[in-house]
Parts: sequence; C-alpha cells; structure tokens
Amino acid sequence: MTCGKCGYGAMDGAAICGRCGAPMGSAQPSCPRCRVAVHPRQPQCHGCGLALGGQNGCQRCGVAIPPNYSHCQACVTAMTAGAGTVPCPRCRAQVAVGSRSCPGCGFTPGMGNAPALPAKAEGPGLAANFWSQLDKHASLDKLEGFSLKEMFSEVLRKRTQEEVDDYFQVGSQHTTPEIAAVPTGWPKPWFFGRMLLFVGMLYFAQYLAFQQFQNTLMLPGMMITGALAMPFATAILFFELNAPRNVTFPRVLTLLCAGGVLSIFVSLIGFQISSLHRFLGAPAAGIVEEAGKLIAVVLMVRKGDKLYILNGCLFGAAVGAGFAAFESAGYAFNTFLAALPDKSHAGILFAAGGMVQSILLRGVLAPFGHVAWTGITAGLLWRARAQKKSVADALTDGKFVRGFLLVVLLHATWNFTAGFGLLFGLPFMIFVGVVSWYLVFGIVQQGLRQVRAAQEMTKTGVLRAFDPNA
Repeated sequence: MTCGKCGYGAMDGAAICGRCGAPMGSAQPSCPRCRVAVHPRQPQCHGCGLALGGQNGCQRCGVAIPPNYSHCQACVTAMTAGAGTVPCPRCRAQVAVGSRSCPGCGFTPGMGNAPALPAKAEGPGLAANFWSQLDKHASLDKLEGFSLKEMFSEVLRKRTQEEVDDYFQVGSQHTTPEIAAVPTGWPKPWFFGRMLLFVGMLYFAQYLAFQQFQNTLMLPGMMITGALAMPFATAILFFELNAPRNVTFPRVLTLLCAGGVLSIFVSLIGFQISSLHRFLGAPAAGIVEEAGKLIAVVLMVRKGDKLYILNGCLFGAAVGAGFAAFESAGYAFNTFLAALPDKSHAGILFAAGGMVQSILLRGVLAPFGHVAWTGITAGLLWRARAQKKSVADALTDGKFVRGFLLVVLLHATWNFTAGFGLLFGLPFMIFVGVVSWYLVFGIVQQGLRQVRAAQEMTKTGVLRAFDPNA
C-alpha cells in the first residue's frame, strides 16, 4: 500500500506513513479535472494533461507548459499574460480566453492533440516575383553574398603609384595568374572611380576655360572628353570585374576604339537594309544596334581567347563603351547644330549651352545603357560558347536567344520612354538601368562560379569546358 499524501510505499497493515507520518487511510490524490489518480509530486495529469503542483499551465486549457515555451502544445494558445483572445488552431477565428470551444468551428481544446495549423499560403511579393522571373528568363541564379557597399568599399582607399602601375600589368603570358590563384569572391573594383574623376576633371577644366575665354576651339575637346568619360570609366569597371585577369589593358582599348567604330558601322548598315526605324520608330534601335554591337564583338574575337564568361562581359562592355562614346559625341554635335542660330561668335556660344546639357545628360545615363547591354549579351554568348562547339551553335542556343531578346527589349523600352521627355521618361530609364545592372551582376556571379569550377577541374587536368585550346 502507498501513502495517500506523499506516495511512500508502506508495509501492509501499517497505521501511519513511515516517511511523513500521515494516517495510511488518507485518500489518494486525484486530478481536479478528470479525477484520475495521480502521484502527489506528478507535474501534470497523465489523463488530461492538466498542470499540477504549481506548474505553469495554459490559461485556456490548463495543460502544463514547459518554462521556455511560448505557445500551448495542446491548443496553441499564446502564453502572453493578459491576452484577451487567441486564434483557434483549426479555423483561426478569435476565441476569448476561458471559452470551452471555438464559436466558429466548435473545436474544444484539451480533448486531445490540436489539429495541425493550416499553412498560410503566401506567395512571393510583386517585386520578389519580378526579379525571380527575370532570373528565370535569363537563366541566372539569385544573387548571393552580394553587397554594393562591400563591392565598392575599396574606391576611396589610398594607393601608391606602384600599386596603380602593377594593377594593369596583367593579361600577358607572364602576368596572367594561374587559375588556381584567382579569387572567386565578389571583386572590389576601385580604379574606375579614379579614372572617372580624372576624365571628369579634364572636361571641367575645358569647360571653365571655354567659359572664361569664350574660345570656340575648346568645343571639340569638350565634346570628345565629355562623351568618353562615363563609358570609358564603366569599361574599366568591367576590366576590374574580370577575375581571371587574362586580358591586357591595350586589348580593352582596342576593343573600345575599333569595336566602337565597327559596331556603329554595322548598325548603320542594319538600319539601311532593314528600314525597321520606319515602322517601329526609336525602339527599332533595340534590335538593330544590339545586333550590330554583338556582330562587332564576334568579329573581334581571337582564336586563342578563353571561354570565360567574365571575358565575354569585358569584351562586350568595351565595344559597348566605344559605341556609347561615339554616339554621345554625335548627339552632342547634332544638338549644337540644331541650336546654332547663325555662324556668328555669339551664335556659337549660344549653341554650346545645348551641347553641354546633352553631354552631361548622356554621360550620367551612359553606364546604364550600351555598356551594360553589350556586356550582358557578350557574357551570355560566352556562357553558351563554353558548352557549344562553335560560335554559330552558341548564337542559336535557346538560353542565349532568350537573354538577347531580353536585352533588346530593355533597349527598345529605353528608347521608347525617352520620347516622353525628361520628366516622364527618366524614371522608366532609371528602372531599365537598374534591371540591366541586376543582370550584369547575375552574369558576373555565374562567371565567378565558372572560375571556381575551373579551379576544381584543374585538379584532374580537364579544362575543355572553358578553354578551346586545352
């Protein structure tokens, strides 16, 4: 027999408990809710789960709650003091604390395990879904570990002249690092900012000289320097994003100058042959110019070029920078001619004001246009070339075609909204620019992963997926 007070096992026939001295006739403790016999030191009833002996219990159903739990395991009531209502675990209707059942669905807590909470069907937000669809269309992955602040954290760091000189001594047979030594984290470019500042200061000095002396001989220099500043700095940014460091800087300059001229020449032929601009207007440039720049990139490819995605991005950005610079200079000249009332000195000074505005506007927008678009297109082509036997096969690759059409759409949208005027068109152009650079960083991420894969493959001596000469 056991003591009804302390539960101590005593000998049969004992009059009092040998531990607590209570008469052995004391009643066995029982649960106050279901009357099931319980041990005096039992924390909760094994019949209904009611908290016993001063344990924390659910304020709704009375089931014992462990100290660190925030919700009742039986009825999912939140363990917050003073809560007036709680959601029903079945239908989520609000139920007053102390109610025996839910007024909505009739669920009675404490009568067994509560039903599983229905999963809340929440799809991704509109913005998240847009970027996800963009990744899917371009066959890209969601950006991981990316931070603009971290990427450009080295821009203001002080550098020695020796560091600057060594920075550009890459790309040759003796200065290209081994693929195993190439860092595959997000690059931290810095020189592009200094180049932008330098060329910008040159333009500003020319502008001040023109304002001070009103010498019209300064105008051609202003036109060239202003049109070149932003595209050239952006091309250098892509040069710094090229993690393999296997392209020389003179090669970049060649692509920028010769590739820029060639792409404009091919585009002019395209406009003349297709006559798309007569039917589509300004958006036709999205088709003709993107095709022209891509043809120029393909024509300037060398047989020994490796098939790294980041190389393709750099080649395309360099050609796009040349196209953007020469086109901006042309637009600045046309603006000057359109505003020129006469050939007098005063008339030339008047027309120069419109030219300066054109240079500044196109300079600010340059990084978001041709440089990024051609960088995207060429990067996608190099991605396809790494898996195809020829350039022709890569050009017909489904993933490349989808990505190229996306770039064409961005360019066409840019030109279409530009016709709305600066006030209404500029927000759309900024949106197109943000989308373009999102795609750029997505392709750069794929390029870095490709380099990482190449590093793994060097362990087995296999590089054919990226090097046509391996």
